[in-house]
Amino acid sequence: MNSTLGDLTKVDMKVYPTHNCQSNCPFCMTDLRWKNPEASTEEYLSNFRNAFEAYFNAGGRKVLFTGGEPTNRPDKLFGMLKIIKDYSLDLVVIYTNGVNLLNTLSHNAQEVTLMGALTSKGLRNYNLSVHHYNHQRRQELSSERVCNLEKIVEEAETLDASIRLNCTLMKDYIGTAQEVMKYVEYARNLGVQDVYFRDLFHLVNRDRSCAYADKAKLAFTDAQRVDFDTLVSELKLVLNMQFNETLSRHRENGRTYIFDYLGTRISFGTLVVGIEKQEKVTYLNFQPDGCAYQDMNGPESKLRLD
Repeated sequence: MNSTLGDLTKVDMKVYPTHNCQSNCPFCMTDLRWKNPEASTEEYLSNFRNAFEAYFNAGGRKVLFTGGEPTNRPDKLFGMLKIIKDYSLDLVVIYTNGVNLLNTLSHNAQEVTLMGALTSKGLRNYNLSVHHYNHQRRQELSSERVCNLEKIVEEAETLDASIRLNCTLMKDYIGTAQEVMKYVEYARNLGVQDVYFRDLFHLVNRDRSCAYADKAKLAFTDAQRVDFDTLVSELKLVLNMQFNETLSRHRENGRTYIFDYLGTRISFGTLVVGIEKQEKVTYLNFQPDGCAYQDMNGPESKLRLD
C-alpha cells in the first residue's frame, strides 16, 4: 500500500497496544479479525510517533486506544500520551474492560491508581465495556473477573474524568427494548450520563474479512446478533426517549443513532465489516507490531507511511 493517506478528517486512528485480553469475551471482535505479534515498546512508540504525525497532518483528530485490553500495556499508553499531549485533538479515548484501572502504582513518587496516572497524562475519556446491568450476567461473558464499576465511577468523579458505558447488543443478554431501558436506568442510577449500545458487527465477504476468525466466536456472534433496525425503531417509541440524529461513520460503513433520555445520551451503533474500499483508509489501525493498516482484514492492508 502506498503512503498517500488522503483526507483523514473524519477517520479515527484506532490504536492497539496489544491483542491480549483477560476477558476472552465470546463475541470479541479482535478474535474475529487478523492479529499480529507485538513489537518492543521502543520500536512501537517510535513507529507510533511517525504514524500519528502522518495521521494528524492528513486531518485526523481522534485517537482511540483499544485492543485487546490496552491497560495491559501501560508502558505503551504512557509513552503515546506523552507523544500526543501537545496536539490539538477532538477526542482521545480508551476502550477498556476496566479491570486494571483501580490497580495502584507508583507515579511521581506517589501511590495512585492506573486511572489516576493516565488521567494526569491527559486521558480523560474512558469507555467501559459493560455488557449487562447484572453482575452475574456480566461474569458469564468473561473468563476472568469483571471490573468494579461502582468504584471506577467514584474514581472518575474524583478525577473529573468522563465515563461512557459500552454495551454489546446480544439476543440472550441485552437484546430487547425492555432490557435496553433496564440497562439505561442502571447507568443513570450509577450517575453515568452516556451509554453506547453496539450492534454485533455484520461480517460480509467472509473469505477476506473472517479469514483469521476464531470459528467458535464467529458462530456465537452470528447466533446472538439482534434485529438492530427494529430495536432502534421500538426505542423511538419509548416515553421520554428523544431521537436527535443519525450519523454515518467509517466511510459510510456504519451508522450511529443518537437519543436523549431525560438528560442521558443514548447511542446505538452498527457497522458492516468487509466492504472497506482498498483505495481509501476506513480507519487507520496502528497495530501491536508497530505498523499502520487501513483495516483489519489482513497483512495486505499495511500502509507505508515513510
